[in-house]
Amino acid sequence: MRKVGAYLLALATLGFAGSGRASEFYDSCMGAQIFTDKDCTCIEGKASDADKSNMMAFLTADKVKAADGQIDEAKAMLGMETIGKHGEACDKEK
Repeated sequence: MRKVGAYLLALATLGFAGSGRASEFYDSCMGAQIFTDKDCTCIEGKASDADKSNMMAFLTADKVKAADGQIDEAKAMLGMETIGKHGEACDKEK
């Protein structure tokens, strides 16, 4: 039993330490299935905290709506524009 616990702990540690991607923004960016890992990493690196907040409103709008939550449509629209701006800048770097 002790070996199983140690094995599970090792797997969990590798999963978290190996990915290096533990941000809420990155998870939401990838979860939206619009962008690649490289895109999400680049966008996150360019964005300010305020930009990330706006982009999160856009990236999570479908989930919020599906859960019958309230969407700040103005913030989501600003987030869409912001993610487009940063996405274009990242595309130019490719």
